[in-house]
Amino acid sequence: MRERILIGAESGAGKTYSWLSVARYNPDSQFYVAEPDDGVAKILELEYPDVKAKGNVHGSTRDAEGLWIQPNFISIWKDFSGFCNDIRKLKAESLINEDDWVVVEGLDIITQLIRSEYIADTNKIDRKTKELLEDPWEAIKVKRARDAPVLEPSDHDAINMEYERQMTFLAYATGCNFLGTSGISLIHFDSKFADKGQKEMYASLGTPYKVEGHKRNPRMFDTLVYLYSGIQYEMEVLKDRGIGKQSRVKNTEFYLSLEASRSKLNNSRS
Repeated sequence: MRERILIGAESGAGKTYSWLSVARYNPDSQFYVAEPDDGVAKILELEYPDVKAKGNVHGSTRDAEGLWIQPNFISIWKDFSGFCNDIRKLKAESLINEDDWVVVEGLDIITQLIRSEYIADTNKIDRKTKELLEDPWEAIKVKRARDAPVLEPSDHDAINMEYERQMTFLAYATGCNFLGTSGISLIHFDSKFADKGQKEMYASLGTPYKVEGHKRNPRMFDTLVYLYSGIQYEMEVLKDRGIGKQSRVKNTEFYLSLEASRSKLNNSRS
């Protein structure tokens, strides 16, 4: 069965460490990875030398000798859209297998990137004078000084359309498995400013934490797992392919823990 897994956690709770266990126990699958830092390379070196030796965790392109390059570094939105286009090419050439995985680290950071890049690109021209303002920070202040919102509704529509175009492709059209990671933060259920749909969804999942980034992100995944750090590393399955919330358990080998949780629940049902 095709997997769509979203791992949410506060910084340091082991998101990268956890999903690399999926690569460890699926050595014949290829993992095409995009990340906003070099965390994958560090953990492969220190914690997963067996996976590094296998060479199945990499970016979306090959070098001149035909070897896969390291995971794609995403510093601007154009990097992310370029990664998506690489995956489209691999799919068009039938080079992605249904057992392979596309992994996107830091969905919350990528959400921030598309907003900041949009602001930088669209706010350089002063609407009143048509003057080109090279510094987007100065451009934003000019717009604010004239009582114009930095982002108008039409701006949000443009951002959401482009973000969802790329993410929808990765989640539904690649033909392979999809895994994402993101930060989490407390959701204020009593706030009138919090999105009603979000409050209802997370209340139904029985958690006070929301996935950071685009509000539609968790709806693109069949499986949502939160990780926690403290005395020990723990994981909690909030939903899993239509299955409800499951008990929090120790997170040692994420992939094995997830499979064990599924087996236990299926056995109890049968």
